[in-house]
Amino acid sequence: MNLTGLERLSYLDDKIHRIIERWDKINQERDQFEQELITLKEEVESLRAEKELLQKQLGQLKIEREEIRLKVETMITAISIIDPELAETVQ
Repeated sequence: MNLTGLERLSYLDDKIHRIIERWDKINQERDQFEQELITLKEEVESLRAEKELLQKQLGQLKIEREEIRLKVETMITAISIIDPELAETVQ
């Protein structure tokens, strides 16, 4: 197949336009991915902050649980002094 100079030029022009269209599409996709990455990084940071808060709350709850356990033991000890039989049923 023998192409004339004008046909070759038209073929190259079409190829260049397709390449430009692909390039634009790739750039759009890159921009979308970059925006998605920003969103995901924000979500990760938010989850890290929430995790930190929950860990602090858990630590505080463990401290409170221990305080309550000690108070209950003190009450059981006091009950055992007053009524040893009742203290054994409570334990």
